[in-house]
Amino acid sequence: MKIDPELRDNILQYLLNSGCGYEEPVREVDLAERFGVGMTPVREVLNDLEKSGFVVRKKRKGTFLKSFSIKEVNELYDLRSVLEGLAARLLVGVVTDDVIKQLQELSDKFDRERPKRIRKVLTNIDYRFHSLIVDSCKNDRLVKIVKDSHLIVKILKTSSGGKYIPKSAAENPFSHADIVKAIDSGDAEMAENVTRKHAEWAKDRVVKKMIAEGSDNLKLNA
Repeated sequence: MKIDPELRDNILQYLLNSGCGYEEPVREVDLAERFGVGMTPVREVLNDLEKSGFVVRKKRKGTFLKSFSIKEVNELYDLRSVLEGLAARLLVGVVTDDVIKQLQELSDKFDRERPKRIRKVLTNIDYRFHSLIVDSCKNDRLVKIVKDSHLIVKILKTSSGGKYIPKSAAENPFSHADIVKAIDSGDAEMAENVTRKHAEWAKDRVVKKMIAEGSDNLKLNA
């Protein structure tokens, strides 16, 4: 059965915004009633969200929203580093002036908004920047694979209260501006390397802070 993308997004956003599904299992019948659909579409959406890493099924207990351990955060960022690096490499060969302009505008906007420390604003800009790289690389299969990992990273950043976001561009030696410059240079290897290092630096920052705080259970909240 084909998943309804709008229903999937609506159910995911409801679960994240409400926070239900951590202490008590997600009730399929409640979701069906809330969204005016049958049980089968809801069950299919939850199966898909499980495959994407948003929920977990526990035998004889039900479906719960997933929280992330340090090991899982490491794995998620490693995946993002490799796949987004590949997207940047591919983008060099097909990039247009308009895409470069959009990337530069998002990079500049992120730096302008950074001092305000409004977490949702910053994570949304960051998500749009990295999604644009992937969406513009003209590899549909790669876009599909990366989509959910990008969304999880975005939500993790928002859930953390913005404390993992660097306070200044100088803190990250591989900034958004460096990625744009590398892609615009036409050097595919450099574009891939800078993009990967950007993600690797972000991973190290998040994991080190989780370890320092004694946290091994980061929950998703939109």
